[in-house]
Amino acid sequence: MLWITGKSCNVKVCANRSPGIAIMKPETRANLIFLGVFLCLTIPGAVILFKKKLDPAAPPMFMPDFVRRRLPYMASQLSPEQVARYVPDLTGQWVSELSKERAGGSPVLMAGREPLVSDDHLIQLTAMQQNGADSTTLHFILWGSVYTSDPNRYRITPGARVTSATSISMPLTVKKELMNAGVIQPPNAIVWLTADLSRIPGTLEISYEPSEGGAPIVSSIEIPTTDGSAAN
Repeated sequence: MLWITGKSCNVKVCANRSPGIAIMKPETRANLIFLGVFLCLTIPGAVILFKKKLDPAAPPMFMPDFVRRRLPYMASQLSPEQVARYVPDLTGQWVSELSKERAGGSPVLMAGREPLVSDDHLIQLTAMQQNGADSTTLHFILWGSVYTSDPNRYRITPGARVTSATSISMPLTVKKELMNAGVIQPPNAIVWLTADLSRIPGTLEISYEPSEGGAPIVSSIEIPTTDGSAAN
């Protein structure tokens, strides 16, 4: 067995092996394994930082994160009361277009300057269509990524009958706007839910049964009424 040593070389060559075949030392093997694990852990973060730096709408990386004074109305994270809720421009335009296309041209329902949303900000009552004296169709947008397009998993009380649930892909521009505005992980698609009922109550309760068989997700929406119809 022949030893070869030097500043940049520290391997041993066996005499009974073909010339040029080296046996890696345990220390070298351990260093390579450490290097591979280190690269696997750090490269994804480096790619994320690189993409963030290329985004012209993102704040400078050298500046500390600022305290948000307002959040989009569908942001589900808890926030102090002084944090105002607002409608982002591109998101508001997209929701208005959906309402016109899917709710017979109905305008988006608002309570003052804010849309009608549930207590957990996951569900928006977008529009209401009067189908006669005894029937009203409700149109909802479900902003949570947990919701699916299976209408049989939804229950709306009191007295509403779910008629359809449709998954609609969220435009990339809207998703980026919500991410930059503070929404944590905006969904790739929203669910457009419709239901019929005969009488508009003061409060609606929407229940969703997850596919994993877990506990139902229950949200409630208060509907301000004026002469039996939602206030616009």
